[in-house]
Amino acid sequence: MATILIIDDEAACRNPLARLLQIEGYEITQAADGLEALQRLEERPHDLLLLDLLMPRMDGVTFLERLRGDPRFADIPVFLITANHDPRMLNRAKELGIQQYLFKGDVPFMRMLELIKKTLGEPYTPIRRGRRPKNPQAQPPPQHDGNGSSAKTGRANFDSSDDAPADAEFTRD
Repeated sequence: MATILIIDDEAACRNPLARLLQIEGYEITQAADGLEALQRLEERPHDLLLLDLLMPRMDGVTFLERLRGDPRFADIPVFLITANHDPRMLNRAKELGIQQYLFKGDVPFMRMLELIKKTLGEPYTPIRRGRRPKNPQAQPPPQHDGNGSSAKTGRANFDSSDDAPADAEFTRD
């Protein structure tokens, strides 16, 4: 399975995302800033980077400039996942070849997973999560003619669990 590097200075953002991606079968590496991310890239190859913009020591744009300047890492796909709306930084990140710009907290995990799988060339089958329909193969109810008879069969719809005639208690001694 693919290896993904999550680069974000906030562990509260990195850890839940890392856990969800691990559940999906990805190998996850984490870095708290651009300098640490460059170290992680030197240690092992990665298939995709999830990058925040605002970080200490080395921000996302500076990291992208260094990444794209190194021929070994120039073709790694990068998703920008940030809460920053600075148009200059976003435009520069786009010039440096990010594949996706996702606004932090606005993109559901299943949508992010779909984009990750698409970028990595993996098949994606959406899984419906949440409540299931009560009866997915539900048939329409039988048509009644108003007399208690089914229009299809012409027979009355009685509870067949009681085989005794309706007046059975009055016919006994």
